[in-house]
Order: sequence, then C-alpha cells, then structure tokens
Amino acid sequence: MSAESTQQPDDGGSPAPSKPLVSVIFDDVVSWLDRRLGGFFSAAGVMVHFAYATLIGVGRGLLSTCGIGRCKAFAWREAVKQMEQAGTQSMAIITLVAFLVGVTLVLQTIFVLDAWGQRDLVSAVVAVAFVRELGPLIVAIIFTGRVGAAYTAEIGTMKVQEEVLALQTMGINPIIYLVAPRFIASTLMLPCLSIVSIFVGIFGGYLIGVYLYGIDNTIYIENARLYLDHIDVYFGILKSVFFGALIVTIACYKGFTVEGGGEDVGRATMHCVVLTLVAIIFSDTIWTLVYNIYRGF
Repeated sequence: MSAESTQQPDDGGSPAPSKPLVSVIFDDVVSWLDRRLGGFFSAAGVMVHFAYATLIGVGRGLLSTCGIGRCKAFAWREAVKQMEQAGTQSMAIITLVAFLVGVTLVLQTIFVLDAWGQRDLVSAVVAVAFVRELGPLIVAIIFTGRVGAAYTAEIGTMKVQEEVLALQTMGINPIIYLVAPRFIASTLMLPCLSIVSIFVGIFGGYLIGVYLYGIDNTIYIENARLYLDHIDVYFGILKSVFFGALIVTIACYKGFTVEGGGEDVGRATMHCVVLTLVAIIFSDTIWTLVYNIYRGF
C-alpha cells in the first residue's frame, strides 16, 4: 500500500459532517421541554408540600379547639374574619352573576328544545347544569378574582415588608397563622356560596321559563326535580370544597414566593389568577370525567 493512500487528513482538512437540521431542532425541543417540565414538576411538588403543611396546620387548630394539643399560633378570629370577607361580601356579585347566567341559559336553550317539542325540559337543563357544573364553577371563578388575588397580595405584601420573617422570629409558623384560617374560610364559604348560586340560577331560569315563555309552573318544578339526583348534589358540593382548597393553596403559595418590591406583588397576583383559573378548568374536566365513569356514561 502506498504512502499516499495511508496519509490521513490534517487538522486543516475537510470539516466533520454537521448534524442534520431535524436533529438539531429535535434536540432543542427536548432541551426546552426538559427545562419547562422540570420547573413545572418542581413547582408542583413544592405546592403539594405546601398544601400538606396547610392541612397539618388546620388539623392542629381543630385539635386545639377540642382541647387536644396546643396550637397558640392558630387565629380563629382571623378565620371568622376571612369567612366574612370571602363569604358575605361576595354574596352580591355571585347572586347577580348566577341570576343572569340562569336567565341566559334558558334563553339560549329553549329554542333548541322547542324545535323537538321538549320546551318543558328546559328546567331540567338549568337545574342539572347549575347543580353539577355552573354553580360551583361560577363561584370558583369569581372567588379566584376577588378573594384569591387578595390572598396573594396580602401575604406577598407581608413577605416584602418582612412581616413573615418577624412571625418566624417569634416562633410562629406562618402557614398555621396565615394560611390555615384562609383555608378554613375558603373551604367552608365556597360550598355555601355554590348553594346560593345554584338556587339563584335556577330561580332566574324559572322566572324566564314560566313568565316569559308560559311554561306551566308545576311542570317546570317537577321536571327539575325529576332529572336531579342526590348524587348530583353531593358531586357539586364536593367539587366546590375542592375548588376552595385549590384556590387558597395556589393563592397563598404565590404570596409566599414573592421576592422584591411592590411590582413583584402585582406580578405574583396576576400569576395567581391565571394559574388558578387554568387549574380550576383542568380539575373540573377531571371531576366531570370521573363523574361520568361513576354513572356509567
């Protein structure tokens, strides 16, 4: 074999072949997903731990009320205050929205049902929709914008002003002192508001169906009662309790993650509302899927 055939190209020879464009794009996408999903699952894990610590704080507070154990940091007066702010002060806007949605639901569906000769079933549509879906969902969305955002702003401001650090310095657990009362208020008040929303929404549909479209009063009420099941009521109430826990967990968690000044508080509040709304809609889909599986649909 000749020397020319065995001669290897030096460093200045032809460059090594480059990776195909598709491979480069694929690697970039995988890297981006790894960063994003890694951060997502990390944040989700921290939030789950935060929710667990909140439940522990609520349990300690309840036990201290029964005379079992000691939990000096649990503020029951704060819990009652939060119930008033989250519940009674939200009643007017929730009542108005639920009434208008009930009226609109009848106006939108009665023509479709009338085309099939089933106008009288509009009451069943309104009742089932509000008990299973619209009642808890309307309240959860309004609660997020009115109460959840306030929780994030309050705790975020305390974090910026180092009031949370002062609580820790005094040996007070901030989660038990700040989050647990809000957790109790949200999980108790949101089901109550959902019940109000359900009754008001059905009443709004009743007024339109009976007095505008001439549906018989007895038939309207009987169809609503006939197509509703006690499982629907339990499902709606249980879902509203879950929504209340979800809202307060995300809102308080975003408040505790604030770093910096007032601008960061506003940014955290915005993130809280967006993240909570997405979580509510996503979890509502899961709840509905589980319900349909349970009922065999």
